[in-house]
Amino acid sequence: MKSIVDPSKITPPEPTGLLDRPRLIERIKRNEAKRLTLIIAQAAQGKSSLAASYVKAAHRPCAWVNLDPVDSDPVNLFLAITSSLQQSVKSTDFSSLLSYPSVSMGPKEPALLFRDWSTAILDHITVPTLLLLDGLDQLPSDSPSFQFLSSFVEHLHPPLHLLVLSREVPPFRLEELRVKQDAFLLTNRDLAFNMDETRSFFLALRGIELSPRALQRIHTTTGGWIGGLVLISHALEAIDPAMREAFVLHSIPSVFKGHVFDYFTEEVFSSQPEFLKDFLIKSSIFDPVDPQIVDSLLDTNNSLQILEQCAKKNLFVQPGFGGKQGRIYRYHPLFRDFLNLKLNTDLSEDSKRQLLLKAGSACKAVGEAEEAIKFYLKARAYEEAALLIQDLGMQLINMGRTSVLSQWLNEFPKPLIKKNPWLLLYLSMTRRFTQASKNLISLRSALDLFEKEENISGQLLCIALLMEG
Repeated sequence: MKSIVDPSKITPPEPTGLLDRPRLIERIKRNEAKRLTLIIAQAAQGKSSLAASYVKAAHRPCAWVNLDPVDSDPVNLFLAITSSLQQSVKSTDFSSLLSYPSVSMGPKEPALLFRDWSTAILDHITVPTLLLLDGLDQLPSDSPSFQFLSSFVEHLHPPLHLLVLSREVPPFRLEELRVKQDAFLLTNRDLAFNMDETRSFFLALRGIELSPRALQRIHTTTGGWIGGLVLISHALEAIDPAMREAFVLHSIPSVFKGHVFDYFTEEVFSSQPEFLKDFLIKSSIFDPVDPQIVDSLLDTNNSLQILEQCAKKNLFVQPGFGGKQGRIYRYHPLFRDFLNLKLNTDLSEDSKRQLLLKAGSACKAVGEAEEAIKFYLKARAYEEAALLIQDLGMQLINMGRTSVLSQWLNEFPKPLIKKNPWLLLYLSMTRRFTQASKNLISLRSALDLFEKEENISGQLLCIALLMEG
């Protein structure tokens, strides 16, 4: 086992090229008395940059460890931590700990062994010190290093404060720590740029001046995701300043989405297991994503667990409240666009149509008739859509939602509408105060069809509208 750690492993990044985040740094400072700070957010959300800015502003030594899979071995992790402390805390000699794991091995249970390792480190800390572990998600969830870190957190006390950066929620007793006011947590929502930060990022940092309308368009498209803002800024820097405003307002350029999609492919999607790729691609047809409906779509019963794991891993999946199970999820808009593109390129036309049909049936089964109609129309399953519209149409009209009904009817082939008296009736009612001559023709046709079907209620509605006309 090597006792010398690569210097790059214990060197913090320079906080350059990104905006200072005083509102977040101040929040971290206000919680320094707690044992633990966790910054848990998706890829390219500025975790390391924020931490580097905080360290630069801190008035105490900081030991930084850049984690990688090698640290799954708790001995390697112990050596990385002690080497970083040795380099950063000049007032204390940690050299005796650099060989400590090898001489402390023995018949002890791991829990007792890791307790001894933890107290050995903590007993050496005599001045206010920050220990920062960057990239905890690099360690497999079943890594024995997590047992060591759990023991370390359990025995952690001032003057040492631990700050952890990760894309995934670590297997610590996080809720218990938060209840005890021992942990402070920042997530995607906290790290996302607000409008003021978006404006400052483009103007002060990149020298790109944009109108409030253009900035709002960018902010809405990216959801404040820092990686997206950086990619857009690169795209804007490459074009004539006079063209930038139109470039943003008329369409988020395909070159930008191309860069984002390449990023998702390399950093997020390609490393996932095949079953999860398939799950994400097919479930992306929903927005929001209701686990119960996805279960029906994919013939499974664990969609809730899969989505919860994706949210914990920060795979651009955000939880929310709603749906039949009280829990819904949303994919980041750009990630959803990426998944939709994969859906359109990876599935045949027939497979896509079957998926849309099944999505319509899944929504119908849980009483989501409007969503079902949308999917049936996309699948060109007009008969199924017409049956639902027949039941729902009058309710929408009474609610004043004729524009929704009109939009659906416009997606039907005209010959199908002419054969269906209810669709003819609803079409007339959506243009009740316009196109009077067309309405009279449609209503007479609907009345004839209702008479052939001996449908009294339909006949009465047509007669009432004809009299009104």
